[in-house]
Amino acid sequence: LIVETTNGKIKGSKMKMSDIDKEFYAFQSIPYAEPPIGKLRFQNPQSKSNWTGVLDATSPPKACYQPIIYFTFSEMSEDCLFLNVLTPTLTPSTLLPVIFWIYGGFFIYGDGKIEDYDPEFLVDEDVIMITINYRLGIFGYLSTGDHTLSGNYGIKDQIMALKWVQENIVKFGGDPRRITIMGQSAGAANVALLLQSPMAQGLFSAAIMDSGNSLNLWSRNEDPDKFAKSIANFFKIAYNTSHQLKTKLQEINSIQLVLGTTFVYLENAALSNPVNGLPFAPTVEPGVIDKMNYENLKSGKFNKVPVLTGFNSNEGIAFVDVFDYFPAYLMLYDISPSRFVPTDLNINKTLLHKVGKMIKQFYFGSKSVAASKEKFTEFVTDHEFVIPAIEFVRLVSNYTDTYFYEFSYEGQIPVENREVPGVDHGEELYYIFKIPNSRPASDDDLITRKRLVRLWTNFAKYHNPTPDADPLLQNITWKSVEPTRINYLNINKTLHLHKNPHEKSDKFWKNIYDTYG
Repeated sequence: LIVETTNGKIKGSKMKMSDIDKEFYAFQSIPYAEPPIGKLRFQNPQSKSNWTGVLDATSPPKACYQPIIYFTFSEMSEDCLFLNVLTPTLTPSTLLPVIFWIYGGFFIYGDGKIEDYDPEFLVDEDVIMITINYRLGIFGYLSTGDHTLSGNYGIKDQIMALKWVQENIVKFGGDPRRITIMGQSAGAANVALLLQSPMAQGLFSAAIMDSGNSLNLWSRNEDPDKFAKSIANFFKIAYNTSHQLKTKLQEINSIQLVLGTTFVYLENAALSNPVNGLPFAPTVEPGVIDKMNYENLKSGKFNKVPVLTGFNSNEGIAFVDVFDYFPAYLMLYDISPSRFVPTDLNINKTLLHKVGKMIKQFYFGSKSVAASKEKFTEFVTDHEFVIPAIEFVRLVSNYTDTYFYEFSYEGQIPVENREVPGVDHGEELYYIFKIPNSRPASDDDLITRKRLVRLWTNFAKYHNPTPDADPLLQNITWKSVEPTRINYLNINKTLHLHKNPHEKSDKFWKNIYDTYG
């Protein structure tokens, strides 16, 4: 199984789909850039030099360095810029559409290994899957806000990988004119930024964003220099210029840098106000990410490709569960309701308290925040996911076909005993991918899986999730969003078309932004 790429020959392997009696072809650990180590640490990705002989592409790559949550240090490496190609056939009669997967993980963890996001259900629908690794945390997003330490290395890795796909995918049976970029959570925010990046223009033809976009406050770092200083303080580095800081950080052991990332992350995100931005995240960089994110979407200054996006019915569950360990944290919102106010509202200190009280009143009435975990979950779901998603589709639907969904099917594959009603952040991935340690599927779970996979792959093939009548999809026609009418598909045990999701919350927040924005 040898394929010749622009950099040299690679050897792949046949793999069996475990749930379906079919084989597919896998090419793993294909390098798409030079290793970002030594002097290439904190640099834009460099084109991969050619190799001689045949490169073995039969085993998975190591993950990029990240805090120890899912991987031990031996399972990670700074030399991690690899991608994987999975295809149902190398010789299709017509070239196949491609889905390019960008994982989430708060910009600090995650990986693209087949074992973690096994795309066999998608590949079975005759699409080619690309999964990638990109730099994370300090390695991917450290910035001093100037060209010396510009940040956004993780996004520039994704762009480099997309260029590789454009040049090579035809060798694997893929159609370079039909590449859909798809991401979830921070991966979805990356997709939204790629939509707006001049560097990514022409590299893809459609976009899928699950539970995230560039209007989410957590999707960007508004004060990168502050976090660069936190890193310098952690390592006791005195510096006068960005160049001095960069040079000293290039000399530090990569595992030490991971520990520094973890400390700064906990200090600045978890313990302060995580809803208003993350320490290691995309930041403004001319030519890569423009400052005027909202204005870009409003004025149509983005790559106008068809979009499919949405949210889960109760995204806040996992985030609020954390507060079981820090019950005093929620009391801070009772003491100071101004903590509810989003940082992108342009208001003075006098109004801050007033607006905070309005938000507290809307969600909690006269109840204490600390005693109303369910209501706080609703606030997080709205503020962090639903409202930015509605605003995003309201803006982009002026310029391109936009399909919007709410995933509200409470299945048993991801969750055994559901204590809180609603679908949590990331649950839809258990239906789209074959995720390790999934629970046994019920009949309803299996139908929901088939439906999600069919809708997503239809969109990748035809830029329309319901191109024809299909009994599996109840013969529905999923209507695209109109700017004045937010059409959406509610995906539950059955599929239902509705308009204007979460209307009460949407009107409340729209009024807040119109009045104080």
